[in-house]
Amino acid sequence: MVTFPTMAAQTRRLNLLRFNLALTFMEGVWVLWFFLRSPSETDSVVFLQYSLFRLFLLSFVLLLLLGVLYSLAGLFRSDRQYWGVGKWLITLFDKTGTFWTLLIGGGVIYALVFVSDRLLVDLASYRERVLPLLVWFGISSLHWLVSWLYLRWEGSGLLPVHRAALPPAGIILGLLFLLIVFIASTRIGLTPDPIYWQNPGSPILISQVLIALLAGLLFKALIDRFSLGNERRFDTLVCITLWAAACFLWLGQPARISYNSLQPGYPNFQTYPFGDSLIFDSTAHNFLAGEPIPGDFWFKPLYTLFLAVLHIFSGENYDRMVFFQIVILACIPVMVYLIGWLIGNRTAGFVAGFLIVIRERNEIALSNIIQVSHLKILLSDVFSMGLVVLLTWVILRWLQKPSERRLEPLVIGGVLGLLVLTRGHAILLIPIVLGIIIAAMLFKKSAGLQPALLFAFGAALTLFPWFLRNYERSGTFSLQDPASTYTSQMAGIYSLTPSLQLQAESLTRTSSETDLVYYDRLRQQVVDFVIQHPDEVLRFVSAHYFHNVIYSYIYLPQSFRIESLRAYVTTEPFWGPWQGGLSTQSWILLLLNMALIALGIGTAWRKNPYLALIPLVIGMGYNASVSVGRISGWRFILPADWITLIYYSLGLVQVIQLMSFLVSRTAEAEPSADEPPSPRTVIPQPIRITGFAVLFLLIGMAVPYGNSLFTGRYPEKPAEQLVDDYVSATSGLSHPYSEDDLARFLEQDRAQILSGQAIYPYYLEADQGPINHALPAYKPRPYNRLVIYLSGSVSTNVILPLATPDFTFPDGVDVIVLGCINDVGDIEALSILIRGETPLVYLRVPLPELTCPLPEHQ
Repeated sequence: MVTFPTMAAQTRRLNLLRFNLALTFMEGVWVLWFFLRSPSETDSVVFLQYSLFRLFLLSFVLLLLLGVLYSLAGLFRSDRQYWGVGKWLITLFDKTGTFWTLLIGGGVIYALVFVSDRLLVDLASYRERVLPLLVWFGISSLHWLVSWLYLRWEGSGLLPVHRAALPPAGIILGLLFLLIVFIASTRIGLTPDPIYWQNPGSPILISQVLIALLAGLLFKALIDRFSLGNERRFDTLVCITLWAAACFLWLGQPARISYNSLQPGYPNFQTYPFGDSLIFDSTAHNFLAGEPIPGDFWFKPLYTLFLAVLHIFSGENYDRMVFFQIVILACIPVMVYLIGWLIGNRTAGFVAGFLIVIRERNEIALSNIIQVSHLKILLSDVFSMGLVVLLTWVILRWLQKPSERRLEPLVIGGVLGLLVLTRGHAILLIPIVLGIIIAAMLFKKSAGLQPALLFAFGAALTLFPWFLRNYERSGTFSLQDPASTYTSQMAGIYSLTPSLQLQAESLTRTSSETDLVYYDRLRQQVVDFVIQHPDEVLRFVSAHYFHNVIYSYIYLPQSFRIESLRAYVTTEPFWGPWQGGLSTQSWILLLLNMALIALGIGTAWRKNPYLALIPLVIGMGYNASVSVGRISGWRFILPADWITLIYYSLGLVQVIQLMSFLVSRTAEAEPSADEPPSPRTVIPQPIRITGFAVLFLLIGMAVPYGNSLFTGRYPEKPAEQLVDDYVSATSGLSHPYSEDDLARFLEQDRAQILSGQAIYPYYLEADQGPINHALPAYKPRPYNRLVIYLSGSVSTNVILPLATPDFTFPDGVDVIVLGCINDVGDIEALSILIRGETPLVYLRVPLPELTCPLPEHQ
């Protein structure tokens, strides 16, 4: 036997080479046996039972096996002939080029093995024939690569260099495994609750993670090549690049028609909002007509104000409105990048921001395939996500330098107040954020109570006008109007027989109850249920909480396959009645993903323990605030589930840095996220406090009182004046009704004449129409008709039978509507007059008698 150096490291290297060659040989024998026992199709046989191609494969595998066997023998024989082979293998195993060959080769083989048949098209049949060979190469590349890294790890000093990150990562990994065991054994979060138990949001594919990681590596190479680590202008360029990429990819991704958007149709072929989007947007129109935003978080007050502002600049052009929404909220990946940099490093921040861009693009692409909420529909979820991202970033900035950034607690309070004005349940974050501030004051010895007082002041600036308006309306300072949809909903779901319908006897309103009395009873009913059944409340709140925890993870890659988004969500079980079952590859990825998240938290801990867990605490707090409402999954957790990506990206980049350290034996120092002293003039603190205070106060006042700026736009007019306007405008249009006819008609109980702005003009054919849980005007009817929404001093839906869609009806025109109010509050129209220099009137055909209720149209 050849005499090798007696050093222990050399011995281990030799033994590891022998082990890998032996393992490779056994794998190859299995491949050879597989090919031998799988005969070819009869019409292609040329020798024995094999085709020419199969004979070529057999010969190729046999040749490779002989080569492996010869090399393995070279590590056991003492002959000079074999010694050369063994020495060559040992030398080759020590080269850096071997690592890159194994890594790139393994990556190519991985792609060939796991790419879906649909993407391979005609090449799929060839891949099937050589698949055992590819699997052999892939497995061999993996264990050779692991062995190479193991040898480089010995004596590398990796543990001392990364001592601060790995122990906390190990602790976090242990806690995550305990969480997995807890959920798997108790089924909490997996056993469905009957109320608002929703599916996950949009996934991220493993191929997209690899693309984002590659982009991050190129980003890091750019920093190192041009020494840009401390260049603030470079960071500005990165932020602009992420923002531009988000705009480009989000605007360029077409969205399918879904429940929250109508199929473009006559007369204007616009993609009008529908479902919940229609509720928010119509409320925004009412705001611009002088009507206040209802004191009910069903209407997402701040987001409604945001939509009203977008309408001021985009009018009734919904494509332009979506454009503005995307351009504004494309700053979210930028802030995620800054968060990743603050708690970790630039590269991880860039990867996280890029994954946010990819995931929102996936949301848009999966419209009407799974339940999604995205920026091409008018829902508050991504808007709320932006506020949570902003809140997290400001908290981290302050904690980084609390003694210098003394103003930030005011901004933290103001931003949190804005989040509460968007989603009322976020008020439960106030004690959590206040706890963070108090903890920082204690551990970092900040100056007195100033941070806590500034935080309270900032929150009060945004929230006090809202509470004041509610006091003016109800006589009590409250988060919502007493007569609130959420009050009745909470009474319905905090029950042993939960229901979203007010069917229980205890929820039925008696004839003697006023609004205040009825809703006070419902609120007290919720309190009584919590006191009487704390175990049941704990059961369903914890179920939804852990369901949110699971779904804040499950959108990470759960399959090694490289396939399309649509194929992924239709083949993976998570977007159906899933109750916890995982495939083999999902279990493998669960372990890998948990390890990456734990390593990401450990990396953040190494940089700054004060900052490391802040995003996690914010996410847990938001999750709890959602779960209290017996809600989980889908868009309800979207504002906070992005936090997983921060730690996941940190872990990914840390793995790359660990591998880089093993290859180069050089530790990389990430540039600090601390801002260098600025040569620019610093604005005095009193002026800055005043500026932010005025900003938050103006936004806070605009939500409850901003409608007063538009009260003169559609003032309430007496019926007599509207009749005069109507008759005057139609005098030259051969209108069949006289002023006296209309006066007599309006004496009837249900007769109405209203004016305002006509929005969402939409033509529906007989027996066609989408179902909306809140707006029945669109439901199928046995005749062709035009549906509009009238926004003004009185806002309602209007239905006018029209035989054909051959008409003009601009969006956003001023109209006078004449008709009868039906049982659900919609107007069954006799006539709609479009006002202007050239009036245009549409009449019900055939015209019925002027009597309410109108006969069913035939």
